[in-house]
Amino acid sequence: MSNNVFHPFAKLPVELQFAIWKQCLPHRVVEIDVPAASLLETYCDVKYASIKNARPPVVSQVCRNSRSIALKSGMFLVKYIEAHPMLPCWGGAAQLRDQWISFETDIIHMHFNSGYYDMGWPVWGRDDIRDLFKAIATLPKGGAASVTDELIRPFTREFRSFGDRKNFKRFEEGREYSVSVKIVNVHVTREQARDTALFGISGEEFVKCFDGYDGETIAKYHALSMKGSELDVEARESFDFLTSTDFPNLLTEWQAKVEKSWVFYKWWQAFGVPRPVRLAYPADLVAWHEMLGTVWTTSLKDEDYPRHSLEWTTADNYALVRENSWVQATLREMPKFRPTVMFRLCFLECWLHSVPASPYSGGRL
Repeated sequence: MSNNVFHPFAKLPVELQFAIWKQCLPHRVVEIDVPAASLLETYCDVKYASIKNARPPVVSQVCRNSRSIALKSGMFLVKYIEAHPMLPCWGGAAQLRDQWISFETDIIHMHFNSGYYDMGWPVWGRDDIRDLFKAIATLPKGGAASVTDELIRPFTREFRSFGDRKNFKRFEEGREYSVSVKIVNVHVTREQARDTALFGISGEEFVKCFDGYDGETIAKYHALSMKGSELDVEARESFDFLTSTDFPNLLTEWQAKVEKSWVFYKWWQAFGVPRPVRLAYPADLVAWHEMLGTVWTTSLKDEDYPRHSLEWTTADNYALVRENSWVQATLREMPKFRPTVMFRLCFLECWLHSVPASPYSGGRL
């Protein structure tokens, strides 16, 4: 008798069989769009993992009982949208199609990047971001949302402005969102991935996200990646960064900056003034600046303070007065942005490419 086959399985009570099949369902990160390889500066063929990850679970093709469990727990995302006419119908060059989603276990992720617009891609309008979150809220079990750091505040890339206030409008106060601050492509064989179960017990969970502070899990993926080719320099550099002593500190700093971004956004909602008034700085705004001083402190010179204090793009010159009651209430009510690391499984020998792969640019996948 083979050690890999449990022959009496068919003799188990049907209820127990169903329970076992349910445990075999994957826990995946369901992607709405394909990440842009060039914007990630990777040589990996990123659409490979995206397409594999979108397929129905393996248990849907084993037997009648397993298929019934798969169909009860999920469906093709497009079918759900078609059945709910009030939901948006997304489109664009980077969009995936026919993703399978298991409502009880999966997370929906958007790889939105402002570089899409810089490159002239006809993808995701900004209102689609809001519509996506609304759609997620209608999914059974409430759904879980995940986005890239680009929508909130870049983690490692150059920070050119103090966030996009329009983007913050898309997030619901008090709700938790996963924010992918780092993406790592893991190039190993199917057998190596399956033996560790880091990408699912059957190796079909091609995209996974974990808490950025979870050093133990990061170490496991690092160990798996080390089984791959030594030529995969990109993965080794990524894990050198993730396993460094600086990484947790950078996460903490990023979260503090996100908090300041959110408070500044709420400040402008509550106390902002029209732009024509900002430039003139009339005397009747003295009281406004006195109020500003109770929420923010700055190292700017006195003669520059009135001008700079009204500029969104220079808000990094300010520190929060966290003892302020309004600041404390605003922070309590803000969305919970949880930094995560995304691991993507790829069986291709992408490291053989001498230059980073070009982003996908042709129709829907």
